[in-house]
Amino acid sequence: MRTFGKVVLAVFCTMFVLALMANEMDGDVLLVPKAATPPTIDAAIDGAWNNVCWTFQRSYGNSGTPPTDATDLTGAFRVMWDDNNLYFLAYTIDDVLYDNHANVWENDGWEIYFDADNSKMTSYDGVDDQQMRYEHRDVAGADADAGSWVTKDNLVFVNEDVYNGYVLELQIPLAELKLPAEAGHEFGFETQQNDNDGANREHISKWWLLEGDRSWLDPSLFGTARLTDYGVSELLPVHKAPSAPVIDGDLDPVWETGSTLIPQNSYTNSGTGPDSFEDLQGSFRLMWDENNLYGFFITRDDVLYDNHANVWENDGWEIYFDADNSKLTSYDGVDDQQMRFEHRDMAGTDADAGSWVDKSKLVFVNKDHDDGMGYNLELAIPWTEIKLTPEIGAEFGFETQQNDNDGANREHISKWWLKEGDRSWLDPSLFGTAVLKDYKTAVKEKGVVARQFGLAQNYPNPFNPTTTIPYTLARTEKVRLAVYDLMGKEVAVLVDGIQSAGSHEAQFTATNLTSGIYFYKLETSDQVLVKKMTLVK
Repeated sequence: MRTFGKVVLAVFCTMFVLALMANEMDGDVLLVPKAATPPTIDAAIDGAWNNVCWTFQRSYGNSGTPPTDATDLTGAFRVMWDDNNLYFLAYTIDDVLYDNHANVWENDGWEIYFDADNSKMTSYDGVDDQQMRYEHRDVAGADADAGSWVTKDNLVFVNEDVYNGYVLELQIPLAELKLPAEAGHEFGFETQQNDNDGANREHISKWWLLEGDRSWLDPSLFGTARLTDYGVSELLPVHKAPSAPVIDGDLDPVWETGSTLIPQNSYTNSGTGPDSFEDLQGSFRLMWDENNLYGFFITRDDVLYDNHANVWENDGWEIYFDADNSKLTSYDGVDDQQMRFEHRDMAGTDADAGSWVDKSKLVFVNKDHDDGMGYNLELAIPWTEIKLTPEIGAEFGFETQQNDNDGANREHISKWWLKEGDRSWLDPSLFGTAVLKDYKTAVKEKGVVARQFGLAQNYPNPFNPTTTIPYTLARTEKVRLAVYDLMGKEVAVLVDGIQSAGSHEAQFTATNLTSGIYFYKLETSDQVLVKKMTLVK
């Protein structure tokens, strides 16, 4: 196994507090953000991946017992899309990697399941229901197992070993999945992780299915994912708060509706990564208003230690700012700074911050998790102490660092942006960039679709000669939208086929029709809606 080097070991979002994953889900639907630029397929967390949270495998099926511990098998993935491809990044923690079984499904690897029209049929249709298998030993698209219609040479992927497992990154053309490049489109989706420790496959993990192993036979068992227009890029989005959170260490609902969960993305300053997600993992949320920057920082850590003489070697968080985002290679003593909040700190005056900061104005709470496996840090920092004028579109240098001490010296640090080394405290040019954005709205930012069947009034109305007809579907299904004259004669068919759940619009142009009243009718297998419109020439 390769040593910890080119590929950084990823930190996971917490799997124990499911509410913290809400930014990735709309009810039972996995939300897939849209990439501003495509990632480099090299098994490294780069670019927009920094701002996409992990989704955990949540069950073990097809085995009498679960893995022995987290190092025996743990899995998580990230997924994005653009107009051309679906991108998938998966991380496997596994203390034994095995690739030599005659049955390909019994080797270490990942399987990904798709049903492009989300039909939930109980058997594969041979059209757009399929399973793709990427074994740990695979090195090229032609090595992958996929549907008979798939051009496997178009599948681009890399498997790269890391300290205690491996990372799989891949790019699948939407055309190979028969997926439309359309925000709001829902499709059947499932992931499976195979584990072999030297004989036969011992365990499989699933994202969606809780029991059994029939995904390869029954697409109705897949979960559902949705392509959204929530854009992700290298800029860290900080959304304006719908209301100010209460600084008490608890995750108020405003955090879930007004912010995005962001992961720590690398372990630096150590020869190896932590043994598992129980050893150290971190994630955070940010919001802002006219007065403060708000932060909610989540630590999962099986040992919390606060008694080192060097403050930076205690468990805690460091937050870095460069208000004018100048990217200078040394601190300017004006608006480049680091603030340190140790786990043991109880009040603003305990924090370490720039000499110009009025620490009494820093409001924060450290609150341990009930299971003793970590803590939350919630804080409010006045903009006056950061030296930034808050306004939509303002960019500033930003970095986070999580310190971990298990009883002696600091063992690990995790970072949001920096991939290697530990020079953030010396060099602001190494910070990432954050940007202040408007309120995080459900439709615009999360791609939430209407869960009802509806037909809206066309606009404009009256019209000449073109108008738009909006409608919504509660589920993916076959739909027909047609236009009729006063005598009931069909004069145009605007839609006739399967469409995804969500909001849609159809254009109607009446160049060859005479002025008068017309009707438009929306039909599915079990519902019909009709409205009238007026053509005036």
